[in-house]
Amino acid sequence: MSDFELPLPGRANFEELTADYQLILSQKVLVEFLNSLAAKAVVLNDQRQLVWASQEFLQFLNAEKIDDLRGARFGEALHCVNSRTSSDGCGHSESCSVCGALRTVMLSRKQKKKLSGECRITIRNGEFVTSLDLEVTSTPWTLQQRPFLIVTVRDRSSEKRRKALERIFFHDVVNSAGGIQGALQLLSEFSDLNEARDLVDLSRRSSQDLVEEILAFRELKSAEAGQLTARPSAVLVQELLRQTIDRLQHHPIAQGKTIELVDQSGMSTLFTDKLLLERVLINMLKNALEATSLGGRVILKAVLETQEVVFSVHNEGEMPREVQLQIFQRSFSTKDPSRGLGTYSMKLLGEEILRGKVSFRSGPEGTDFLLRLPQAALRSA
Repeated sequence: MSDFELPLPGRANFEELTADYQLILSQKVLVEFLNSLAAKAVVLNDQRQLVWASQEFLQFLNAEKIDDLRGARFGEALHCVNSRTSSDGCGHSESCSVCGALRTVMLSRKQKKKLSGECRITIRNGEFVTSLDLEVTSTPWTLQQRPFLIVTVRDRSSEKRRKALERIFFHDVVNSAGGIQGALQLLSEFSDLNEARDLVDLSRRSSQDLVEEILAFRELKSAEAGQLTARPSAVLVQELLRQTIDRLQHHPIAQGKTIELVDQSGMSTLFTDKLLLERVLINMLKNALEATSLGGRVILKAVLETQEVVFSVHNEGEMPREVQLQIFQRSFSTKDPSRGLGTYSMKLLGEEILRGKVSFRSGPEGTDFLLRLPQAALRSA
């Protein structure tokens, strides 16, 4: 799966970390230089633990002093969500095998040369989960026969997000606007009212898609900034499911494919934000339809369990394991550069705003994306 071996467990003790810290402080020119960089800089020991960090790096993590971070590994310092999934910490979970930062550091140490790479990392800051796109550079360095790595980090998140949103936004908007333009052009050539009616319907659906794309990106941007709040109301699940399918039934992505509904919600009602929930379900369906060949089918299902409704969308394809490990990261996509953000968006809206749980499972029998939503998740909102 990865082109490097995951590191062996083991950490330096407090005395060793303190000795390394004092050793680096003795290199006053180096310390001053690293503190002058616009990039965030750290010095790691041979066990990938932070020994020293620049002021830029400390400010990036809202840390007051290096004592708050010394001994932590890179992902642990950043509060990577995967750093706690293994008892050995950062670098030892299955997800770490596709980590760009770990790959850069390990290969730099092994090859004994300066290397750079990109890292997509999902971090938890209190109750809020966010994704970062980092550019990581690692340079081996030996001081008094002790091996270190000087690692610099540049946060490219805003740049990456802007470019991704622009690509996807303009891709979808141009497609929708092009559909409207084409339909209106043909409409101007018809004199028969019955023939024109179908084109009017096509124009209406294309204009609706255009508005929906604009609203979707506005909501995503607001959610990332922590400015999106839910507007809960009573939602009849059965009605919501049918409306969601109707929204996509004539979408170009659904042409030549079947959307099957399995409603086992028992006429249940949710207290949630209907528009945002519909947005998550649409993203789940779009993701499944994009992975489905012509003639294939996608199943939208709702099941009532104890005090919660479980929505799921099934397609018959199986995701490669490497894709599964990165599926909810913001800038990761298995599609062309004009696509992406769908799974990231469903995770962000479904969990951070709607207070549900978004997950997936994939195997030889197919792939399912699931949203578990307590019936009264937003009752106290």
